[in-house]
Amino acid sequence: RLTYDGTTVTRFLGTIAVATPDPGAYRGSLTRVTVVDWIDQAASTRVRGVATQVNQRTDQVLAALLAVMPVQPEATDLAVGDSTFLYALDNVQDARTRWLTAAAALMASEGGRLFQRGDGTLRFENRLYRPGYHTAALTLDETMQGLTVSRSRDDLINRVHVIVHPRRVDAAATTVLYTLTTAPVVNANQTIHPFGPYGDPQDGNRRCGGTDLVPPVAGVDYVANTAADGSGADVTGSLTVTAAFGSNGVRWTILNGGAVAAYLTTLQCRGKGIYDTQRLIMEASDEDGIADHDVRPATLDMVYEDDASVADGFGQAILHLYKDAQTRPQAVSFLANASAAWMAAARDLDISDRIALVESA
Repeated sequence: RLTYDGTTVTRFLGTIAVATPDPGAYRGSLTRVTVVDWIDQAASTRVRGVATQVNQRTDQVLAALLAVMPVQPEATDLAVGDSTFLYALDNVQDARTRWLTAAAALMASEGGRLFQRGDGTLRFENRLYRPGYHTAALTLDETMQGLTVSRSRDDLINRVHVIVHPRRVDAAATTVLYTLTTAPVVNANQTIHPFGPYGDPQDGNRRCGGTDLVPPVAGVDYVANTAADGSGADVTGSLTVTAAFGSNGVRWTILNGGAVAAYLTTLQCRGKGIYDTQRLIMEASDEDGIADHDVRPATLDMVYEDDASVADGFGQAILHLYKDAQTRPQAVSFLANASAAWMAAARDLDISDRIALVESA
């Protein structure tokens, strides 16, 4: 926390990850401490049990992702998203995809930003926020102490490819998205928790998303026998089967309440498959810039966007920002205690706050 003029501001909130003390009685008695914020938690936690989002804005999809996080950020500040996705999170593989990876795909699809501010608040800005945000929280007009700038050809972008993903979705919730190919035994009074990834039955069971999943029906979606080959007595009635449907797979809870072992000879999941098999690439180019500097390309993958017009507009916006050489500031420093306004700025400025720089040289 920083305090100035009676006001205290939290500048960092996190947890200790590593503490390394100097050993021995005659060394410097120094302990090196590494701290991390909530983003580290997001980078290490795998998403589990999130459902496919249908006709949801970016902020609504983000809220669904946050709902399955076991450790929540200190607070959230989520803008209303500019995009509404017909289908989202259908590619999140249960217990494999990390939370930050899923959130990054969502931000790429929106063209927005997600970050943690100093007080621990997780903030989402939609793609129209910064173009309309013209008020500077601090202006340094020839008054900075240090300034690092660059004017580099590496910053140029004169050809942009933006990828969108129109999905194909089954017309009815009758597609078998997963079928168990073995017959595991469930002993008397035992509970097992098998997981089934959704797959396209017309494409070698290639992973796909799912929606409108059908609750398991005895005798149709699961069958149990006293023999692994399906012979013997039918003991399906001894089983209690529930399904927790995720966006990309299903996790069953299967209890054998009978007195004999049951072989699970049939176990399947039905619903509508969501197939991301076609990709549309929109291109925006500055031919004059290419003639001057050769091709300086960039590719943006809007994973959950299916509207080609959105991709085209986003590509044109990126081209407008980066097709011409500019002097770009990379770092600035100022003497905070030179004025009360600058001391307040040093206390209050946070990630994503806009500052204005004027420097004639």
